[in-house]
Amino acid sequence: MFYFVLFILSIIIYYIFDKKGNNVKNNGWIGLSLMTLLLCVVAGCRDYGIGTDTLYYSGDYFYFSNHFTLIEVLNKDKIGEQLAVGYFLLNKLAISLYNDMSSPLFLTEFCILGGSLFVFKKFQHLYRFNYLLLIALYLFLYYNQTLNYMRQLCAVTFTFASYYSFIIKKYRQCLIWLFVAYLFHTSAVGGIIPIAIYYVANVEAKKKRKILVIIYLLALVVVSLAFNALLVFMAGNGILLDIYAERYGKDNNFGGDFSTSQVLYILIGYLLILISYKKNILTIKQNYLAFLLHTTNLVMILMGLYAFFLFRIAFFIALPDLLYQVIILSSKKVNFLVRFVFVILTMFLWLNLYIIHNNCETFPYKSHILGFY
Repeated sequence: MFYFVLFILSIIIYYIFDKKGNNVKNNGWIGLSLMTLLLCVVAGCRDYGIGTDTLYYSGDYFYFSNHFTLIEVLNKDKIGEQLAVGYFLLNKLAISLYNDMSSPLFLTEFCILGGSLFVFKKFQHLYRFNYLLLIALYLFLYYNQTLNYMRQLCAVTFTFASYYSFIIKKYRQCLIWLFVAYLFHTSAVGGIIPIAIYYVANVEAKKKRKILVIIYLLALVVVSLAFNALLVFMAGNGILLDIYAERYGKDNNFGGDFSTSQVLYILIGYLLILISYKKNILTIKQNYLAFLLHTTNLVMILMGLYAFFLFRIAFFIALPDLLYQVIILSSKKVNFLVRFVFVILTMFLWLNLYIIHNNCETFPYKSHILGFY
C-alpha cells in the first residue's frame, strides 16, 4: 500500500538520524528535513483529483496567480472573486520559482507539514516527548488531510505557531501568526481557542482555575447549542465570510454527520489523560489543559451533526491536543503495551477513514510525474 510504505520510509529516514526520538540538535533536524522533503515531493507531484479540494480551488489560484497582481486581488470587483490573500501569495511565490501546478502543491505541503513538524520540534525544547512517536501519529492521522484541506491547514499551521508563541510569552509574535493564518482562511479565528484553553488551565489560583474551567465547559455547551445564531452573528459582522454561514448554517446543502470511528478514537484518548492523572505524568495544570483540549476536540467533531464540514473547526485544536497525547505516551510510566495499542488503533483509524472510506479522496495515489497511474 503506497501511503503505508511512504509513512514507514519517512519514519525510517528520521530514525537513522535520531534513533531515540529525542534529539533536538543537528541530527534530529537533518532527519526531519529529509523526511519532509520526501513527503512534500509526493504531495507536489500528485495528479489533480488526489485530494478533493484540488478540483475546487487549486486551479483557480494557479490561474489568478499567473494573471493578476495582489492589488487586483484585493479589489475583488476587479476579478469577480474573493480570494484568500495569504494563499494567493503562496501560489504567487510558487509559480515564481517554477510555473507548474506541482509547484504550489509542493509549497502548500511544505507550509502545512513542514511548518507543523517544525513547531512540534520547537516544542521539544519545552517538553520531553518522543519525536519518532509524534511523526508516526501525525502521518497516520493527518497526512491524507494535508492533501485535501490545503488552504485551511495552512492556517492551522500558523495558528499552531501562534500557540507556541503564546506559551513562550512572545505575544506580539503570537498575534502576527494569527493574522497570517487569517489571511489564509477566515476560520483561523478558531486558533484563539487553544490559547484561551491554555490561559484557563494555567491560572495560578486553584479555586479561580476550577471556576474558569467550569465556565469554559459551560460556554462550550452553550456555543454548541446556539451555534447557528453565533454563526449568523459572525457572518453579519464581517468576522466570517457569508459563504461559511451558508455552508455551515442550518440550511446548508451538505447535511450533518460525523465519523463514528474518529469519535471512538478520541474517547479512547481520555484513557491517556486518566493514566497521566493517576501516574503524575503531566502537571496538574497540564492535565487540565490536556482534558480541555481533548474535550473541545471531541465537541467540535460532534458539531458535524449541524453541518458535515463543521468538524473542520476541530483542526485548530487537533495539533495542541496531539502534542499532550504524545507527551503522555512518551513517558516511561506508560506501559509499552499501551503505547503499542494506541499506535495500532491510530493505524486502524487511518485505514478506515482514508483507505476503506476514502475520506479526502486521496486513495489510490496517482502521479503521472512519478509514474504512479
